Amino acid sequence: MMLCLILVALAVAACGPRSPITDSAAGVAVTDPPLPPDLRDAADALAAGRPWRATELLTPILRDPSRRTPEALLLAARAAAAWHGWSEVERLLQGERWLDSAFDGRARALLARALLEQHDDSSALRQARLALAAAPADDPDVLGARLVLLARAYERGELADSARRAWERAARELPAVSDWLRLRAAALSPDSAARGADYAAMTALAAVRRVPATEAAALLRAGDTLRAAEAYDALGERATALRLRAAVADSAGRAAIRRDLVRLVERRRGTGEARRAAAVLDDLFAPLTASEELAVARSAADAGPAARAARGFARAFAARLGTTRDRFAYASALSALGRDRDAAREYGRVRRGSLAPRAAYLRARALLRAGRGREARAALRRVAARYRHDASAASSAIFLLGDLAADARDDHGARARFRELARRYPRSHFAPRAELLAALIAFANGDERTAAAELDALVERHPHSDEVNAATYWSARAWAAEGATEKATTRWRRLVERSPRSYYSLLAARRLGIESWSPSSAPDSFPRLAGVDSALDRAAILSRLGLRDEARREYASLSADPDASPERLLATAAALRAHGLAWRGIALATRALSRGAPRDASTYRLLYPLPPGGVLAAAARERDLDPALVAALVRQESRFDPDAVSRAGAVGLMQIMPRVGRQLASALHFPVWDTELLRQPDVNLRLGTSHLAAALHDQAGVARALAAYNAGAARVARWITKRGTDDAEMFVERIPYAETRDYVRIIERDRALYRALYGDAVAAE
Repeated sequence: MMLCLILVALAVAACGPRSPITDSAAGVAVTDPPLPPDLRDAADALAAGRPWRATELLTPILRDPSRRTPEALLLAARAAAAWHGWSEVERLLQGERWLDSAFDGRARALLARALLEQHDDSSALRQARLALAAAPADDPDVLGARLVLLARAYERGELADSARRAWERAARELPAVSDWLRLRAAALSPDSAARGADYAAMTALAAVRRVPATEAAALLRAGDTLRAAEAYDALGERATALRLRAAVADSAGRAAIRRDLVRLVERRRGTGEARRAAAVLDDLFAPLTASEELAVARSAADAGPAARAARGFARAFAARLGTTRDRFAYASALSALGRDRDAAREYGRVRRGSLAPRAAYLRARALLRAGRGREARAALRRVAARYRHDASAASSAIFLLGDLAADARDDHGARARFRELARRYPRSHFAPRAELLAALIAFANGDERTAAAELDALVERHPHSDEVNAATYWSARAWAAEGATEKATTRWRRLVERSPRSYYSLLAARRLGIESWSPSSAPDSFPRLAGVDSALDRAAILSRLGLRDEARREYASLSADPDASPERLLATAAALRAHGLAWRGIALATRALSRGAPRDASTYRLLYPLPPGGVLAAAARERDLDPALVAALVRQESRFDPDAVSRAGAVGLMQIMPRVGRQLASALHFPVWDTELLRQPDVNLRLGTSHLAAALHDQAGVARALAAYNAGAARVARWITKRGTDDAEMFVERIPYAETRDYVRIIERDRALYRALYGDAVAAE
């Protein structure tokens, strides 16, 4: 009962990420007056975890001055807070005259949180004080949540003593998460004995593990720099320790620390610690010497950032330092930065030694990306001729020449290049793929018998290649086209038996008219684990309070045991799913499977989850899409992590770029836009399914639509000019990008698996 009350109160006072929000506007549901009828649908949507829907329902109400009541404004602010629309919360509440006369200061608390999240710290502090003053004295849950807001605001304002006292008071009001709140207080306490007493009283394992880091921070705040440095050293944070020692060292000591930092960069090259050490060097000792720049550049070349690597190499070369390998690394950093012309120039300077063949090939690729296609093709031909004894470089060049010929619809030239590669470099890792493409070109051009013979030979020559399944499937298709039905059937059956869970097995089963593989039936029955449930409850409360780092550490603690049994891993994954966090359980279920967990439907439903509440199926069917297709795409894009962000900046379940999201939202007449909406599962699915439906409308078939979703419609427009690509299966095989080719194949395979696992819940209508 205590936990339930805390969750209710925190949902109102803190409005954290994507957790169920109760419909109470007063903190204690039983004392709330009933909502006006025109607000009930919005309140229901909010309670069901669909805050954006609540915002949509409330927008026309708020536009009508006669209906723009304090109840409507507070409900709208709660909805916006739940989807992290903090600027919208501020817009709705700032300046309203009723903030102190209604709802026990709940609107003030929301406004304080919104200002905190937007880093308007002084205004947040004023609002947090007003919210606390209005808190019901007999409601510890609401009081505790507002104390957390106040503590955060004090901490942001560098008011350490006030912040510490607020954290301590909050810990007394919120015992479920008191360990974490006491940790925040301890970090601000100058009294080591008091800190020690707090640490000794802690029981939550994830919080206990943070004690050493908290003590290091407390020592630093207390001004005990050398002891803080020792504490960071003990934590393995050597770069931080050296930074602290440099702050109190004399000139001789700083010189020694500088040397230590350089050695750390050199010895831990390519690691996060080396990156941090390089940052300390840049912050405290710039300008660096040329030899120091070279050390930093070498490390940054391995682990980033590429811009720092490029800058360091340029300065080192200006001082006539560096090796041929450094020149190669410099060119690679320039390439990673998209400076293709500069990269081509630098690769061209690597003319001797073991790296010269690879550099020549990468120079050609850089020229190609820079739009100098004719020069790039000539460079590739020179690589194939000049470095014919280097199998890696020469085979790479020949393969790319074949791909370029295929893109130019020169099937004869492409086939000749692929066959040349297979003949000259039969042990190259490109050889099986080249043989497959050569045979597929023959198939696409109507020479099925040649294709069948070459594909069968590929299987014989490369029995362990990744291309064996593809070769077996297409050999069967070629024999079937020749009228050799028995040969085709034999190969398809062999494929189904050998690789039942593969994409090609799925295609073969369809050709044979049989059911594709699915896991054996099993009910979802997993034991409850008390420690897991308590950790998840703490994480939920911490999230609602806005203490995201602490919440993440609670979640991380659930997968910290390297020796966990398969049964425990599955039970933990199931608990995460029950808390609406199925995406966190995928990694645990994968570990369980590798340790012998049963390959049945209950395990696979943890590996292939669905968002709660039927939001995926609803979004799919609104656009006349197969929910199983959408589910498979979401799993491939984000593994169902609503906070996933790609390297390119795509966000959420269906990995939508913010610019595209804004365009889609405008087309769908969203009343408000904020990039944070992409992290809301129902909103992301609504936008993503709209985008996918448009791709399906523009493209002929699912395979092309998926390729366009991944690689862009412009590329698909080029790929469909290749011979044979009116056949969807051939189109997939002739996609030149391995990433996109695998993307389409995996989604097609997983689509069938989702149908098998969930039946009517994701069945196409």
